Amino acid sequence: MNLQHNSGRITGDAIWNGYLKGTIDGKVSGSAIEFTISYSNGDNGFYKGSLTQNGTKIINGTVKGNNGVTATLKASK
Repeated sequence: MNLQHNSGRITGDAIWNGYLKGTIDGKVSGSAIEFTISYSNGDNGFYKGSLTQNGTKIINGTVKGNNGVTATLKASK
């Protein structure tokens, strides 16, 4: 996953399982971060979480996919 942050907007790209490419679109507001990854096969996931105070980790993250799958997530810079 590759994220860029510009004036509160999150954009970027992701690769799932080594081959499935997706685009990222979302936002950061205060310590809240949320973004959607839309994959080329029609799957997408809505990611939501909180940034740590130093901004290097996403904590309390959740994912909800358009295929009914849900999960928790953690990420670090």
